[in-house]
Amino acid sequence: MKIVDRILLVFWNVCLLLLILAFAVLPIARSERYYVSQFAKNNTTEKTGFTEEELQKIARHIIDYLYGAKDDFPYHLERTGEDVLSEQAVLHMQDVKVLFTVGRIGSLVVLVIFLALTGYFVYRRQYAYLPVFKMSLWTICGVVVAIVGIVIWILVYYLKEGYLSFFEAGFIVFHKIIFPDQSKFEMAVTFAPDDNLILILEEKFFASIASVIAVRFVIALTAILAILYWLQGFLKRLPLKQRTIKNADNFA
Repeated sequence: MKIVDRILLVFWNVCLLLLILAFAVLPIARSERYYVSQFAKNNTTEKTGFTEEELQKIARHIIDYLYGAKDDFPYHLERTGEDVLSEQAVLHMQDVKVLFTVGRIGSLVVLVIFLALTGYFVYRRQYAYLPVFKMSLWTICGVVVAIVGIVIWILVYYLKEGYLSFFEAGFIVFHKIIFPDQSKFEMAVTFAPDDNLILILEEKFFASIASVIAVRFVIALTAILAILYWLQGFLKRLPLKQRTIKNADNFA
């Protein structure tokens, strides 16, 4: 197997992991039903003073804004005659919308690259035996090492800064990663406790959505790895003349 093919296979695996992540994140982030269920679970009506119907409309407004259906984030509530969202919330969500837009466009670009690489490997099937499953495991090991490093970083923050929970420390580290600009980071983590955006999308909401994303990611990854393992075993069992692979033993 040529070194170029191995490098491209690593890129293929990275693209696969990014697509699985997009599959885990994007659908639930735009699920109005999930928002509403979390509002009921977290007693958001009592905390904010908004009715269930008003909260549902606010959730729809947030989703539409993040996914480009609306251009402006300020939201005016007719019943109370007030602007629901503070100026800080509006500015912060502008930054979040940029991330969502980059994420959605980036997912499409990654999908195109993934399909192109898949087509290339299918075309190359007569010349090289690709250890897809083994390379996938190595790629995942690299990702796990990165995740362990981030967990250690969060643990240091948790112990050093005295946060109330490990998730809170993780939330801060996460925002440091996605907002390298110090001013944007500070805007994201310095909301007043009674800010409506914080009361509506509180820590429990993000903890729940993070757990759902993690579970979906693990399930999808496990299923795909199982398919790759079966596929590689199937290819190995094919007669050599059907595989038409040169020096196959060198790549097993």
